[in-house]
Amino acid sequence: MYNIIAMAYLSGTFKMLLVAFLLVNAIFWGLYPHSTHCSLAAMMGVKNCPAHWIHVYVMGLGSFILALYIKQGGAGLF
Repeated sequence: MYNIIAMAYLSGTFKMLLVAFLLVNAIFWGLYPHSTHCSLAAMMGVKNCPAHWIHVYVMGLGSFILALYIKQGGAGLF
């Protein structure tokens, strides 16, 4: 939890680069086909490709939510 809170104090340029990386990540994991995800995982040495929903809802949505939190904070929600 401390690392997420520490992100609020990062420099502006690094924060924007991190948000851009997470958004590209979210697009890849959220919109590309399962075969592409598994090909990338195989190049990284993963032998068993996870289920497609893990790529879409955990990695894709998780990347987007993290980018949103880094950029907008709680936005008054909490």
